[in-house]
Order: sequence, then structure tokens, then C-alpha cells
Amino acid sequence: MDPLRLRKDRELIIKVLYESDSTVHDLETIINNTFKRIKLNVSRRNYISTTSINIVKNLNSIDQSIKEYAVSWPIEQISIIDRNILRMSIYELQNSDVSTTSIVINDAVELAKNYGSEQSGKFINGVLGSFARKTLNIT
Repeated sequence: MDPLRLRKDRELIIKVLYESDSTVHDLETIINNTFKRIKLNVSRRNYISTTSINIVKNLNSIDQSIKEYAVSWPIEQISIIDRNILRMSIYELQNSDVSTTSIVINDAVELAKNYGSEQSGKFINGVLGSFARKTLNIT
């Protein structure tokens, strides 16, 4: 996969998750509206929709991991953007090759810097770094 394309796809997934988390809109509607606004090829559409759907389907277990590794922050108090960057990244770390761990974390930190608060990048890096070290045995 092209790293730049994957970064842009992750950004769209975050936008889908953000809208899903902050509104009462149906996930399928959000995804369809996203694809109406942004023209993408079939493989990118499939990746974005499948990943978004799987994250929402696994929200309880993903959120449990966030609670475990962001112990000082109740999940409800984590900003919507940071929470959803963590959700996407933890899902990806759980479902991808260990060799991509640093790429996933770096992209998450960049998304946090671009869309979150001044401290979001450090927070995301800390949570994901702890998660990777403990669950993926990354040193």
C-alpha cells in the first residue's frame, strides 16, 4: 500500500468515526455521504468502509484497551478526536503486521497534531506506545 494513500484513508476513517461518535447519524449514511463528497476508487472505498464498520463493531473491546492504557483519563473525558484516533490506531495495531507498528503510531501522532489539541500528539504517542509495548511485545 502506498503510505501517502493510507495516511489519507486513515484521515477519512477518523472523520467518519468522529461524526459517528458526535452525532446520531447512522454509520452507513456517514460512509455513503463521505463517498459522495470524495471520489475514491473501489479498493479505497472498501478499505475505509470495512475498517470503519469493524472499529464500530469492536468498540467495546477497543475502548477497554484505551481505558487500560490511558488510565488517568476516563474515556468520556478524552476529546472526541483523540478518542477516535486511538480507536482507529488500536484496531489497526491489533489487526496488522507488527512491522507496521511504528507507521501506525506515527500516522496517529500526525493526525493528532493536525486535528487535536497542542498536547494530543504526546498523549496519543504515550497511549499507543504503552499499548504496543505491552500487547505486541514491542520494545
